[in-house]
Amino acid sequence: MTPEHAPLAPSSAPQWGRCPGSVMANLSAPDSSAQRTREGDAAHWVGETVLKHWAGDFHNEKTVLLCTDLIGDTAPNGVVVDEEMAEGADELVHAVLDVCGNGHLRAIRVEQRVNMPQIHEHCWGTYDAAAFIPDWNELFIWDYKHGHREVTAVGNLQLICYAAGLANEYPVNADTVVTMRIVQPYCYHADAPVWTWRVRYAELIPYLETLRIAAERAMTDPVLTPGLHCRDCAAVGRCASARRYGYSIVSYVDEPYLIESMTGPDLAAERLILRDGLPVIAERLEAIEDQLQDMVGKGDRSSGLTVQNKQGRKKWSVPVAQVIAFARQFGADVAKPGTLTPTQSVARVPKEAREVFEAALPSLTTQSSSGVTLVPVENSRTTRAFKRRK
Repeated sequence: MTPEHAPLAPSSAPQWGRCPGSVMANLSAPDSSAQRTREGDAAHWVGETVLKHWAGDFHNEKTVLLCTDLIGDTAPNGVVVDEEMAEGADELVHAVLDVCGNGHLRAIRVEQRVNMPQIHEHCWGTYDAAAFIPDWNELFIWDYKHGHREVTAVGNLQLICYAAGLANEYPVNADTVVTMRIVQPYCYHADAPVWTWRVRYAELIPYLETLRIAAERAMTDPVLTPGLHCRDCAAVGRCASARRYGYSIVSYVDEPYLIESMTGPDLAAERLILRDGLPVIAERLEAIEDQLQDMVGKGDRSSGLTVQNKQGRKKWSVPVAQVIAFARQFGADVAKPGTLTPTQSVARVPKEAREVFEAALPSLTTQSSSGVTLVPVENSRTTRAFKRRK
């Protein structure tokens, strides 16, 4: 894996191919390295390592390298490989070997940079795996996704960019079959873990022209076009266009009373609108909350919000027998295989004894934090505690 990143990277083509202004917007967007992303990078490294082994120096069974062999190793980004990462990478390896494992191992190319000047001089990137098999006149491209959200191969602009770059390196013609596959083991969908789109190269030309126009606009006349692609844009929390797009969905509040009788086609059309709109609103909300948490953490109180730890579930901190005996003193039976939770146990205690029972719980339970949340200053636990003491 290479850390280089092109201004018009294929990985972000689903954004700039539909919203040319996203390239400029992302230049000043904060870098976000979510843990899931880091784990995905580690899984990529596992798949890359194993595929390079099979494509290169693999000669006999004594030199077999499996993805599971790398569990416990540290990837270049510092993440320790676990079983989930190895299993995910194994799906990629199997997808490639299903095609190339019978006499075409030398055709496998892994994590190599390709350029797409027919799209733009600043469009280049590194694919996960590819293979061109002349006997079949077929070009294969595989891309691994570690996330849960489904990413289809059909019309996938990232894969189309890679196809354009590989067409510059192999004898690809209009009739060459391009088989593009998204390997997504942790997307829980009936078509997962491998999504396939198989087309003739000639059928990709309209997509390439669309990408060329979008790339040119991105570098010369950027415009913002919001849509479902905003979900993966790092600038979604700061983008005025995405804000207005979200407001357009929620702006019709306190309207005069009117009940519509919608037909099946009407409902189906609205379903599509909501499916596209709500994920964008959710991503923008998450981005805004991240910004606010950062501001509050740096001492900015202008929002009227403060950061508060979210309380996790209460757990017993004493042995089961002690919990059962304690509850019996209050006329409650909390025994089951183990015990009821502290919260469930409170409900079992008679009302007249419940207050005393709850007062004793802190000495018998623990409650960890489950992250942080934003709350108005006047509603924070600290403020409420201060008011009670006054």
